[in-house]
Amino acid sequence: MPAMETVTQIHLSTGDGINWSTTGGPVTFIQYGTGALCQCSSSASLTIRVSWKQRARAMAKTVRDSLVDLNLFKSSLRQQPSDIKQQRWTSRIYITLLTLALIILTLHGLLSFETKLIQVSNPSFSIVQQLQSHANIISSLQCSCTQLTIPYGQFIQLQPFYHQVCSSDFVTDDWITAFDDLDTALYTINLGINLLDFALSQPLFVLLQALCVYSNETIADALQTFQRTPLVSAQLLTVSDFKNQMSSVIHEFELETTSTFLHFIQLLRNITYVNQIMSGLESNFNSTVSGVSSYQVSFFMTTYTTTDSNSSYTCSCANDATCKTQWGLYSRSTAVIPSYSLPGFYCACQVVDSLLQSTLECFYDNQDYMRIITDFYNVSTSGNFTFGNFTLLNSSFIGSRYTINSTVESLVSQMFIESWSNSTNYSSYFAQCQPASCSYTISQRNNLVETITRIVGLIGGLSVSLRILVPFLVIAYIAIIRRLWSQHQEAVPELTSLGARFVTVGIRIRDWLKKVNVFDDTNRAVSIEQQCLATRVYILLLIISLVILVIYTSLTYYLSTFTITNPSFEQYQQLQQRYGSDAVSCPCSRSSITYSAFIKLECDFHPVCTSHFISDSYLQELFELYNDLDTAYASSNAYTLQGSKAHGL
Repeated sequence: MPAMETVTQIHLSTGDGINWSTTGGPVTFIQYGTGALCQCSSSASLTIRVSWKQRARAMAKTVRDSLVDLNLFKSSLRQQPSDIKQQRWTSRIYITLLTLALIILTLHGLLSFETKLIQVSNPSFSIVQQLQSHANIISSLQCSCTQLTIPYGQFIQLQPFYHQVCSSDFVTDDWITAFDDLDTALYTINLGINLLDFALSQPLFVLLQALCVYSNETIADALQTFQRTPLVSAQLLTVSDFKNQMSSVIHEFELETTSTFLHFIQLLRNITYVNQIMSGLESNFNSTVSGVSSYQVSFFMTTYTTTDSNSSYTCSCANDATCKTQWGLYSRSTAVIPSYSLPGFYCACQVVDSLLQSTLECFYDNQDYMRIITDFYNVSTSGNFTFGNFTLLNSSFIGSRYTINSTVESLVSQMFIESWSNSTNYSSYFAQCQPASCSYTISQRNNLVETITRIVGLIGGLSVSLRILVPFLVIAYIAIIRRLWSQHQEAVPELTSLGARFVTVGIRIRDWLKKVNVFDDTNRAVSIEQQCLATRVYILLLIISLVILVIYTSLTYYLSTFTITNPSFEQYQQLQQRYGSDAVSCPCSRSSITYSAFIKLECDFHPVCTSHFISDSYLQELFELYNDLDTAYASSNAYTLQGSKAHGL
């Protein structure tokens, strides 16, 4: 029967956190002072258990010892304990400065903003729209047009809508010819025609027709010229700038076209005023014929009496261009009081004054005057004349900016235009501009990848620079400390001249340059002389590279963008003086500014324009003087200035 094997299990705790345990086999413990050494036989199994706390302590101790013993500046020539201690301190300073430099560069790279110029080649319309939708991009967005001049007609469509009178029956040849038939019918029955009878108002409608035609032709010619006028722009306008600028251009076109039209009308009125032209209606001059054997014709300026609901006044065409009276329906030529008065329809000194001061209210469908006119002349001519079926003006016309009692002068001042229809097409403008490229600037922080890339590019040069400078600084520091200490210990300081000190410093720098070795490696089988020679070549090439880089940087111009928010006028002037007007760009917060905000124009007229000779009182004096003159004497022996007061549209 085999003997039973004794199994022994021993557990030992050393008190330092390490537990020892063994199972089976003989175990021998050897005592060394306070410790114990366990010696196991080959048949014993030993397990060492280490806690996480102890492992962390051991690792920290290992790292600490490694940092304490770290020496990045080992030298095969300097291996004394003091030299090694100096090299270790140099290594610590080097690592500290390098770490601080990396932290500063990283924070600067991540926190600083950088202005970047982005360029897009051959951008599409959708891409440009996307760029313009970003508020931080649109202010710096520039798209160069390949076509510098673009006719307005390529992207602007203008269409005027006229007052209904210019397309009504009252400006047709049939309506105008009807007055000739009416005159013939009245003279046929020997009724004659009163000078203020509506039957003689045909010239007003002829002039109204001419003004409508002239307005249409003027606008048509102006539109053709406008559509051929080019928009000159080297840069693509943004949508907002395009709308504002085109709105201003269209408004200016409307004003200029209207002004051109009114200049002609005003010229027509001035000619008739100044020359005292006798109207074909005899509305400004009355004539009388006297004599038996020889006829004598006398002319007198017409006077009118105008009566309204409140008062009446008498005026003369000699000194009042606005003198007028109402047209009416007269039963016979000798009648003084009309059978019917036509409200708003006036006979003035000249045909143009008659039309411009009149209204068209009698010819609207909500008035009964056209029926009265038709019935009156139908009865007067015993049924021999009728105006026929003419369509009246629509009183319920939607969208009209004029009332039924608006004067013709108010219609003429707007060229009979009710409204303008204008449309601008930005996509057509973009297609004509054909931008070859768009560029814009953005200001943003660098991302982590760019920052790491820059640091990697700088770390090499920074590391080498510190490896050269730090040992020199440490040596200089130690030398200064030793000198100060030696001076403190000596009772009598050594007197050395300034020149000798410079010589000593120069010798030390020379010796240091001879001994400096950035490629010192005790493990490499390379001679010290070769390492020093390589160091000198390296330093020489580094200095040459730095000199070239400094010269290149100082001679090279870089484009830097600085943004000043809400600058004052003084700041703007200072920027222009410092950088020039071409380099300073300040986008306006308002796309359109009226000239009156910054331009003030004043003109000095000839003194005659403010003298007494053009005043109403002086013209009235001339008129009274003319009336007091003997007619026969005045007609053959005197020239008398007759004044008339003209009113512009």
